[in-house]
Amino acid sequence: MPPIASKSSSPPAVGGPSWYSDAAGYWGSIEPTVQGMLGGFEELTDIDCEASVAFIDEYVNGCKASRCNGSQLVPPRLGKALACGIGRVSKHFLLKVFDRVDLVEQTPKFLEQAKAEYLGDEANRVDRFIPEGLQEFVPQEGRYDLIWAQWVLGHLTDDDFVAFFQRCKRGLKPNGLIGVKENATRNGVEVDTVDSSVTRPPALLKELFTKAGLKIIKEDVQKGFPSSLYPFPLWKFRAAPGQPGVCHAALQRQARSKSSSGVMSRPTFSISQVGHASFPVGADCTTRWESKSSMEAHYAQLHAERPSVDCPDCQQTFTPDRKGSVRRSNVPLLDD
Repeated sequence: MPPIASKSSSPPAVGGPSWYSDAAGYWGSIEPTVQGMLGGFEELTDIDCEASVAFIDEYVNGCKASRCNGSQLVPPRLGKALACGIGRVSKHFLLKVFDRVDLVEQTPKFLEQAKAEYLGDEANRVDRFIPEGLQEFVPQEGRYDLIWAQWVLGHLTDDDFVAFFQRCKRGLKPNGLIGVKENATRNGVEVDTVDSSVTRPPALLKELFTKAGLKIIKEDVQKGFPSSLYPFPLWKFRAAPGQPGVCHAALQRQARSKSSSGVMSRPTFSISQVGHASFPVGADCTTRWESKSSMEAHYAQLHAERPSVDCPDCQQTFTPDRKGSVRRSNVPLLDD
Protein backbone atom coordinates (compact mmCIF):
# COMPACT_ATOMS: atom_id res chain seq x y z
CA MET A 1 0.00 0.00 0.00
CA PRO A 2 1.31 3.53 -0.73
CA PRO A 3 1.54 5.20 2.71
CA ILE A 4 1.53 8.94 3.32
CA ALA A 5 4.96 10.32 4.18
CA SER A 6 5.46 11.08 7.86
CA LYS A 7 7.82 13.32 9.82
CA SER A 8 9.08 10.78 12.38
CA SER A 9 12.70 11.51 13.33
CA SER A 10 13.46 8.81 15.93
CA PRO A 11 11.91 5.54 14.76
CA PRO A 12 11.41 2.61 17.14
CA ALA A 13 13.41 -0.55 16.65
CA VAL A 14 12.68 -2.81 13.70
CA GLY A 15 12.01 -6.48 14.42
CA GLY A 16 11.33 -8.28 17.66
CA PRO A 17 9.37 -11.40 18.55
CA SER A 18 5.99 -10.01 17.45
CA TRP A 19 7.14 -8.07 14.36
CA TYR A 20 5.69 -10.48 11.80
CA SER A 21 2.66 -11.58 13.83
CA ASP A 22 1.69 -7.94 14.37
CA ALA A 23 1.88 -7.32 10.62
CA ALA A 24 -0.24 -10.41 9.96
CA GLY A 25 -2.79 -9.20 12.50
CA TYR A 26 -2.96 -5.77 10.89
CA TRP A 27 -3.55 -7.11 7.37
CA GLY A 28 -6.02 -9.64 8.72
CA SER A 29 -8.17 -6.68 9.80
CA ILE A 30 -8.15 -5.07 6.32
CA GLU A 31 -11.02 -5.61 3.90
CA PRO A 32 -10.09 -7.65 0.78
CA THR A 33 -10.81 -4.84 -1.68
CA VAL A 34 -8.70 -2.54 -3.83
CA GLN A 35 -9.51 0.29 -1.42
CA GLY A 36 -8.26 -1.86 1.43
CA MET A 37 -5.05 -2.73 -0.43
CA LEU A 38 -4.32 0.89 -1.36
CA GLY A 39 -5.59 2.65 1.75
CA GLY A 40 -8.06 4.80 -0.16
CA PHE A 41 -5.91 5.43 -3.25
CA GLU A 42 -7.82 3.16 -5.63
CA GLU A 43 -7.54 5.72 -8.42
CA LEU A 44 -3.78 5.11 -8.61
CA THR A 45 -4.13 1.60 -10.07
CA ASP A 46 -3.99 2.59 -13.75
CA ILE A 47 -1.07 5.01 -13.29
CA ASP A 48 0.78 2.48 -11.14
CA CYS A 49 0.40 -0.53 -13.42
CA GLU A 50 0.91 1.30 -16.72
CA ALA A 51 4.24 2.59 -15.39
CA SER A 52 5.27 -0.94 -14.37
CA VAL A 53 4.41 -2.37 -17.80
CA ALA A 54 6.45 0.36 -19.48
CA PHE A 55 9.33 -0.15 -17.05
CA ILE A 56 9.91 -3.78 -18.01
CA ASP A 57 8.76 -3.72 -21.65
CA GLU A 58 12.19 -3.29 -23.25
CA TYR A 59 13.47 -6.33 -21.36
CA VAL A 60 10.51 -8.51 -22.32
CA ASN A 61 9.68 -7.49 -25.88
CA GLY A 62 12.40 -5.07 -26.98
CA CYS A 63 16.13 -4.95 -27.64
CA LYS A 64 17.04 -5.80 -24.04
CA ALA A 65 14.76 -8.82 -23.72
CA SER A 66 16.23 -11.30 -21.30
CA ARG A 67 16.53 -14.26 -23.66
CA CYS A 68 19.33 -14.63 -26.18
CA ASN A 69 20.30 -11.83 -28.57
CA GLY A 70 17.46 -9.49 -27.67
CA SER A 71 14.67 -11.82 -28.78
CA GLN A 72 11.51 -11.76 -26.73
CA LEU A 73 10.86 -14.24 -23.94
CA VAL A 74 9.76 -17.65 -25.16
CA PRO A 75 6.25 -18.65 -23.97
CA PRO A 76 5.13 -19.80 -21.53
CA ARG A 77 6.45 -16.77 -19.67
CA LEU A 78 6.07 -17.02 -15.92
CA GLY A 79 6.03 -14.16 -13.43
CA LYS A 80 5.60 -14.07 -9.68
CA ALA A 81 3.83 -11.43 -7.58
CA LEU A 82 5.02 -11.15 -3.98
CA ALA A 83 2.59 -10.23 -1.19
CA CYS A 84 0.01 -9.93 -3.93
CA GLY A 85 -2.96 -8.95 -1.77
CA ILE A 86 -6.08 -9.66 -3.81
CA GLY A 87 -4.12 -9.72 -7.08
CA ARG A 88 -4.37 -6.08 -8.16
CA VAL A 89 -0.84 -5.88 -9.58
CA SER A 90 -1.14 -9.31 -11.15
CA LYS A 91 -4.41 -8.47 -12.90
CA HIS A 92 -3.46 -5.05 -14.22
CA PHE A 93 0.26 -5.58 -14.81
CA LEU A 94 1.79 -9.07 -14.71
CA LEU A 95 -1.01 -10.88 -16.55
CA LYS A 96 -0.77 -8.30 -19.33
CA VAL A 97 2.85 -9.32 -19.86
CA PHE A 98 3.22 -12.94 -18.72
CA ASP A 99 1.37 -16.08 -19.74
CA ARG A 100 1.21 -17.46 -16.21
CA VAL A 101 1.81 -16.13 -12.70
CA ASP A 102 2.24 -17.39 -9.16
CA LEU A 103 0.82 -15.33 -6.30
CA VAL A 104 2.40 -15.22 -2.85
CA GLU A 105 0.38 -13.72 0.02
CA GLN A 106 0.30 -14.54 3.74
CA THR A 107 -3.30 -13.37 4.38
CA PRO A 108 -5.60 -16.27 3.40
CA LYS A 109 -8.70 -14.17 2.77
CA PHE A 110 -6.81 -12.05 0.21
CA LEU A 111 -5.86 -15.13 -1.79
CA GLU A 112 -9.43 -16.44 -1.57
CA GLN A 113 -10.78 -13.13 -2.88
CA ALA A 114 -8.24 -13.13 -5.71
CA LYS A 115 -9.19 -16.66 -6.72
CA ALA A 116 -12.95 -16.50 -6.23
CA GLU A 117 -13.79 -13.02 -7.48
CA TYR A 118 -11.22 -10.30 -8.16
CA LEU A 119 -9.20 -11.99 -10.91
CA GLY A 120 -12.28 -13.38 -12.63
CA ASP A 121 -11.41 -15.65 -15.56
CA GLU A 122 -7.77 -14.58 -15.23
CA ALA A 123 -7.55 -16.78 -12.13
CA ASN A 124 -7.18 -19.69 -14.55
CA ARG A 125 -3.77 -18.29 -15.51
CA VAL A 126 -2.48 -18.47 -11.94
CA ASP A 127 -0.45 -21.63 -11.45
CA ARG A 128 -0.01 -21.33 -7.70
CA PHE A 129 -1.68 -19.43 -4.87
CA ILE A 130 0.98 -19.60 -2.15
CA PRO A 131 -0.12 -18.68 1.43
CA GLU A 132 3.22 -17.65 2.96
CA GLY A 133 5.00 -14.57 4.24
CA LEU A 134 8.13 -13.45 2.41
CA GLN A 135 10.27 -14.01 5.50
CA GLU A 136 9.76 -17.77 5.07
CA PHE A 137 8.94 -18.20 1.38
CA VAL A 138 11.44 -20.21 -0.71
CA PRO A 139 10.93 -19.96 -4.50
CA GLN A 140 11.26 -23.08 -6.61
CA GLU A 141 14.69 -23.03 -8.19
CA GLY A 142 14.89 -21.81 -11.79
CA ARG A 143 11.13 -21.23 -12.16
CA TYR A 144 10.58 -17.52 -12.92
CA ASP A 145 11.25 -15.07 -15.75
CA LEU A 146 10.40 -12.18 -13.41
CA ILE A 147 9.93 -11.90 -9.66
CA TRP A 148 8.10 -8.67 -8.79
CA ALA A 149 8.02 -7.17 -5.28
CA GLN A 150 5.86 -4.08 -4.73
CA TRP A 151 5.05 -2.22 -1.50
CA VAL A 152 5.95 -5.15 0.72
CA LEU A 153 9.67 -5.09 1.52
CA GLY A 154 9.06 -2.74 4.43
CA HIS A 155 7.63 -5.67 6.36
CA LEU A 156 11.01 -7.45 6.31
CA THR A 157 13.82 -6.79 8.77
CA ASP A 158 17.19 -5.99 7.19
CA ASP A 159 18.52 -9.52 7.66
CA ASP A 160 15.37 -11.13 6.28
CA PHE A 161 15.37 -8.63 3.39
CA VAL A 162 18.84 -9.78 2.30
CA ALA A 163 18.10 -13.48 2.84
CA PHE A 164 14.85 -13.19 0.91
CA PHE A 165 16.51 -11.78 -2.22
CA GLN A 166 19.26 -14.36 -2.02
CA ARG A 167 16.52 -16.98 -2.25
CA CYS A 168 14.82 -15.07 -5.07
CA LYS A 169 17.99 -15.22 -7.18
CA ARG A 170 17.81 -18.98 -7.05
CA GLY A 171 14.21 -18.88 -8.22
CA LEU A 172 15.05 -17.20 -11.55
CA LYS A 173 15.31 -18.83 -14.95
CA PRO A 174 18.53 -18.18 -16.89
CA ASN A 175 18.77 -14.39 -17.26
CA GLY A 176 15.59 -13.93 -15.24
CA LEU A 177 14.94 -10.57 -13.58
CA ILE A 178 13.82 -9.21 -10.23
CA GLY A 179 11.71 -6.05 -10.22
CA VAL A 180 11.03 -3.84 -7.21
CA LYS A 181 8.68 -0.91 -6.67
CA GLU A 182 8.96 0.17 -3.08
CA ASN A 183 8.19 3.03 -0.73
CA ALA A 184 11.28 5.10 0.06
CA THR A 185 11.81 8.01 2.42
CA ARG A 186 13.59 11.12 1.24
CA ASN A 187 16.01 10.65 4.12
CA GLY A 188 16.19 8.59 7.29
CA VAL A 189 14.31 5.49 8.36
CA GLU A 190 10.65 5.58 9.41
CA VAL A 191 8.95 2.77 11.33
CA ASP A 192 5.19 2.22 11.51
CA THR A 193 4.34 0.26 14.65
CA VAL A 194 0.70 -0.16 13.59
CA ASP A 195 1.41 -2.49 10.65
CA SER A 196 5.01 -3.46 11.58
CA SER A 197 6.71 -1.88 8.60
CA VAL A 198 9.82 0.17 7.96
CA THR A 199 10.32 2.68 5.15
CA ARG A 200 13.95 3.03 4.15
CA PRO A 201 15.79 5.68 2.12
CA PRO A 202 17.05 4.69 -1.36
CA ALA A 203 20.68 4.53 -0.18
CA LEU A 204 19.86 1.91 2.47
CA LEU A 205 17.71 -0.09 0.05
CA LYS A 206 20.59 -0.17 -2.44
CA GLU A 207 22.98 -1.27 0.29
CA LEU A 208 20.70 -4.20 1.13
CA PHE A 209 20.30 -5.11 -2.54
CA THR A 210 24.08 -5.21 -2.88
CA LYS A 211 24.42 -7.43 0.20
CA ALA A 212 21.96 -9.82 -1.41
CA GLY A 213 24.16 -10.05 -4.50
CA LEU A 214 21.93 -8.06 -6.86
CA LYS A 215 23.10 -5.75 -9.63
CA ILE A 216 20.88 -2.82 -10.63
CA ILE A 217 20.38 -2.76 -14.41
CA LYS A 218 17.64 -0.11 -14.54
CA GLU A 219 16.33 2.53 -12.16
CA ASP A 220 13.43 4.99 -12.37
CA VAL A 221 10.86 6.76 -10.18
CA GLN A 222 7.09 6.36 -10.36
CA LYS A 223 5.50 9.51 -11.79
CA GLY A 224 1.99 10.88 -11.44
CA PHE A 225 1.37 10.06 -7.77
CA PRO A 226 0.21 12.69 -5.23
CA SER A 227 3.02 14.65 -3.60
CA SER A 228 1.72 13.63 -0.15
CA LEU A 229 2.93 10.08 -0.77
CA TYR A 230 6.43 8.72 -0.43
CA PRO A 231 8.48 8.66 -3.62
CA PHE A 232 8.42 5.26 -5.34
CA PRO A 233 11.71 4.23 -6.94
CA LEU A 234 11.61 1.29 -9.35
CA TRP A 235 14.57 -1.05 -9.77
CA LYS A 236 15.36 -3.99 -12.00
CA PHE A 237 18.08 -6.49 -11.06
CA ARG A 238 20.14 -9.41 -12.20
CA ALA A 239 22.40 -11.49 -9.98
CA ALA A 240 25.66 -9.58 -9.58
CA PRO A 241 28.85 -10.90 -11.26
CA GLY A 242 30.63 -13.34 -8.97
CA GLN A 243 27.36 -14.01 -7.13
CA PRO A 244 26.11 -17.30 -8.60
CA GLY A 245 22.68 -18.48 -7.52
CA VAL A 246 23.09 -21.39 -5.15
CA CYS A 247 20.60 -24.23 -5.41
CA HIS A 248 18.22 -24.44 -2.48
CA ALA A 249 19.89 -27.62 -1.18
CA ALA A 250 23.45 -26.36 -1.51
CA LEU A 251 23.53 -24.59 1.83
CA GLN A 252 22.59 -27.84 3.51
CA ARG A 253 25.20 -29.83 1.59
CA GLN A 254 28.31 -27.66 1.68
CA ALA A 255 29.99 -30.09 4.06
CA ARG A 256 31.08 -33.52 2.83
CA SER A 257 28.57 -36.26 3.44
CA LYS A 258 28.80 -40.05 3.62
CA SER A 259 26.96 -42.22 1.14
CA SER A 260 25.18 -45.39 2.22
CA SER A 261 28.33 -47.37 1.39
CA GLY A 262 30.37 -45.25 3.77
CA VAL A 263 32.34 -43.60 0.95
CA MET A 264 32.65 -39.84 1.18
CA SER A 265 30.56 -38.21 -1.58
CA ARG A 266 30.95 -34.71 -2.97
CA PRO A 267 28.27 -32.10 -2.37
CA THR A 268 26.71 -30.52 -5.45
CA PHE A 269 26.43 -26.84 -6.25
CA SER A 270 23.97 -25.68 -8.93
CA ILE A 271 23.74 -22.35 -10.70
CA SER A 272 20.22 -21.38 -11.69
CA GLN A 273 21.52 -18.65 -13.99
CA VAL A 274 22.87 -21.32 -16.35
CA GLY A 275 19.78 -23.43 -16.64
CA HIS A 276 20.04 -25.68 -13.59
CA ALA A 277 23.30 -27.06 -14.97
CA SER A 278 26.24 -27.66 -12.70
CA PHE A 279 29.56 -28.75 -14.07
CA PRO A 280 32.44 -31.17 -13.37
CA VAL A 281 35.68 -29.79 -11.98
CA GLY A 282 39.02 -31.19 -10.88
CA ALA A 283 39.29 -34.02 -8.37
CA ASP A 284 40.97 -31.78 -5.82
CA CYS A 285 37.92 -29.51 -5.62
CA THR A 286 35.49 -30.63 -2.92
CA THR A 287 32.52 -29.05 -4.68
CA ARG A 288 31.35 -31.03 -7.69
CA TRP A 289 29.45 -29.20 -10.41
CA GLU A 290 27.69 -31.91 -12.36
CA SER A 291 24.94 -32.43 -14.90
CA LYS A 292 24.21 -35.20 -17.39
CA SER A 293 22.00 -32.86 -19.39
CA SER A 294 24.41 -29.99 -20.07
CA MET A 295 23.70 -28.48 -23.46
CA GLU A 296 25.34 -25.96 -25.72
CA ALA A 297 22.77 -23.34 -24.69
CA HIS A 298 23.97 -23.49 -21.11
CA TYR A 299 27.50 -22.73 -22.21
CA ALA A 300 26.34 -19.90 -24.49
CA GLN A 301 24.39 -18.22 -21.71
CA LEU A 302 27.18 -18.63 -19.20
CA HIS A 303 29.71 -17.25 -21.64
CA ALA A 304 27.56 -14.30 -22.71
CA GLU A 305 26.24 -13.26 -19.33
CA ARG A 306 28.77 -14.69 -16.88
CA PRO A 307 32.26 -15.06 -18.34
CA SER A 308 33.38 -16.86 -15.20
CA VAL A 309 32.02 -18.36 -12.00
CA ASP A 310 33.63 -18.65 -8.58
CA CYS A 311 33.57 -21.97 -6.78
CA PRO A 312 32.37 -21.28 -3.21
CA ASP A 313 34.37 -24.22 -1.90
CA CYS A 314 37.87 -23.91 -3.31
CA GLN A 315 37.62 -20.17 -4.11
CA GLN A 316 38.97 -20.67 -7.64
CA THR A 317 37.47 -19.19 -10.78
CA PHE A 318 36.17 -21.40 -13.57
CA THR A 319 35.53 -20.45 -17.19
CA PRO A 320 33.15 -22.10 -19.68
CA ASP A 321 34.15 -24.74 -22.18
CA ARG A 322 32.28 -26.88 -24.68
CA LYS A 323 28.83 -28.29 -23.87
CA GLY A 324 28.56 -26.33 -20.68
CA SER A 325 31.54 -27.88 -18.96
CA VAL A 326 33.64 -25.70 -16.69
CA ARG A 327 37.33 -26.08 -15.98
CA ARG A 328 40.22 -24.16 -14.54
CA SER A 329 43.51 -23.72 -16.31
CA ASN A 330 45.59 -26.18 -14.28
CA VAL A 331 43.09 -29.07 -14.22
CA PRO A 332 42.17 -31.21 -17.26
CA LEU A 333 38.58 -31.08 -18.45
CA LEU A 334 36.40 -33.86 -17.04
CA ASP A 335 33.66 -34.92 -19.46
CA ASP A 336 30.19 -35.98 -18.35
